[in-house]
Amino acid sequence: MRRFCAVLALTAVTLTACGQNPAEEDLPDMGNATPADSPAATAPDGEVIELGEVTDLVAAGGRYGVRVGDELFVGTLDELREGVSGEDISGCTDVTANAEDIVVACGSDVRIIGGETVSLDEPAESAVLTSTGELVVASGTEAQAAVYANGERIDDFSVAGPTDELAITDNDKVVRINRADTTIQDLRIDEGRQGGTLRVGLGVGTLATGDGDIVVVSDTLGNQIAIYTVDDVIRLHQTAPVDASPWAVAHDGELAWIASTAENTATGYDVSSGVPMEESSVSTIANVTSMVATADGLVLGGSDGLQIINES
Repeated sequence: MRRFCAVLALTAVTLTACGQNPAEEDLPDMGNATPADSPAATAPDGEVIELGEVTDLVAAGGRYGVRVGDELFVGTLDELREGVSGEDISGCTDVTANAEDIVVACGSDVRIIGGETVSLDEPAESAVLTSTGELVVASGTEAQAAVYANGERIDDFSVAGPTDELAITDNDKVVRINRADTTIQDLRIDEGRQGGTLRVGLGVGTLATGDGDIVVVSDTLGNQIAIYTVDDVIRLHQTAPVDASPWAVAHDGELAWIASTAENTATGYDVSSGVPMEESSVSTIANVTSMVATADGLVLGGSDGLQIINES
C-alpha cells in the first residue's frame, strides 16, 4: 500500500556577480500530457466486450456512450454485447454526460443524444448539460465559455485559457481542464464568470466527477491522483502517488479510481479521510483512456474494447 507523500517545491533565487551567468536548473517538463502506450494486456480481470478501440466512454441513465473511431455506440451493456448501430460523430470532439443525457460537442453544433441539436455561435471543444437544461460550452482554441438555453446563447464569459474537457457534478458545478498549462478551473455559471484556477501537478490527464462536489483528476506526468472539491470555490484536498502514466479516472461513491496505461492497472483509493488509502487494484485491458463507475460495476474503455469489473 502506498503512503501519501507531500512534496514541497522550493524556488531558489541566486544572486550572481557581474559577468557571471546564473546556473541553469533542470526543470521538469510540464503540461501537454498524453498517456503512455500500454504493454500487451495479460489476464485482464472481469469481462471484455470486443468493440474495437474505445477512445471515449460515458454513462447516463443506465446507458453507455462508447466512441469507437468516428462512431458513437449507445446502449445498455446487454445491448452493446448484442450489437447496436453506431451514430456518425466524425469531426466531433469531447463526449460528456450528466445523470440522464449524453452530450457530444461537434464544432458549431452540440448533439444531445436522443434529443435536440443546438447550433452554436462559435465552435466548442466540450459541452455539458445542467439538470435544468442549460448547455455550457467551452472553446478549444479561445479563452471563452458560453451558456445556452432553449437553443439561444444567454451568457458568455472569459476563462483562464482554451479548454480540453468540461465536466459537471450532480449539483451542476462545472469544471474545466487545460492540458497545455496543466490547470483546473471552476466556472460560476449562476454568476456568469470564471472561478479560481489551480495548477494540477506536472501534467493533467483527465477528470471525473463523483458524489456531491468531488472531482477526481489524474496528474499523468507527475504520476499522481488528485482529489478536488468544487463548492463555493475549487479546492485541492488530497494527492497520492500512483502507477506510472495514470490517465482515466472515476468515482464509484466509495472509492476514487485511476488507471495506469504503463502498468495496465486500475487502483481504487478511499479518500474519505485526509490521506488517500489504496483499497483495491485490478488488471486492465491495454490503453485504458476512459472509465466510469455505475451500478454495473467499473467499466473501462481501451484498445481491446470494453472491460466490465463487478467487485460486489
